[in-house]
Amino acid sequence: MIKIGTSTLNQKRITIGTTEISKVYIGTNLVWTKQSYPLVPSGYGKLYNWYAVNDSKNIAANGWHVPTFAEWQVLRNYTGVLMGDVNMSGCPLVSPATWPSGSAFKTYGTNATGFSAKPAGSNGGAFYGFGGFCHIWLKTLDGTWPYYVNMDINNSYPDCEAWSNMYKFSGNSVRLIKDNNSLAGYTGNDGKTYTTAVVGTQVWMTENLRETKYRDLTVIPNVTNLTAWAALTTGAYCWYDNNPGYE
Repeated sequence: MIKIGTSTLNQKRITIGTTEISKVYIGTNLVWTKQSYPLVPSGYGKLYNWYAVNDSKNIAANGWHVPTFAEWQVLRNYTGVLMGDVNMSGCPLVSPATWPSGSAFKTYGTNATGFSAKPAGSNGGAFYGFGGFCHIWLKTLDGTWPYYVNMDINNSYPDCEAWSNMYKFSGNSVRLIKDNNSLAGYTGNDGKTYTTAVVGTQVWMTENLRETKYRDLTVIPNVTNLTAWAALTTGAYCWYDNNPGYE
């Protein structure tokens, strides 16, 4: 507590889990606040629900789009990435540097395509899977269930396959694909830039999306309450553990 003239400057620190919130008051008036996050690995992008990737306002900038199941199949077939069959020949879609020691992707990942799939985890009403799962949304539905690419280390050998058993409110990574196969970098609706790579006849982003706006510049909501997240039927994003340091 510090006295400044007739005013009293008072600082309070509140710790919630690994997050520290500092607040400064003059008298009873809050004049400054700062939230400090724990140091975490960066470069994993944001997590989006399926409603965001399917919104008619379009999460992708002009000339790009969210990939379909058919487009994932083209990539999978070109690279030879088949479920349970990416071991001794290596997995060309993942960079072993971002996967944990002892995992199959650490052992077999080659990243020969430059795709650089990362285990960014998911939000299913609770955060899970960071370091162990890479889930990437596809726009295609299987009945009422959306497809997503699953890359995980639960098996003896890496699993790279598209599944359709995840709720639409789930938060997953997003990679965009170019409308044509001419190589060009990607600039998002909010001005962020991304690296890209030609893989066969396709051009893919090689980073997880960090977008905050739709194509019409409408802001994508950031929803941090996990109960509210699980009840969503409209587009939203979050960071893993609600920690922007992961981006």
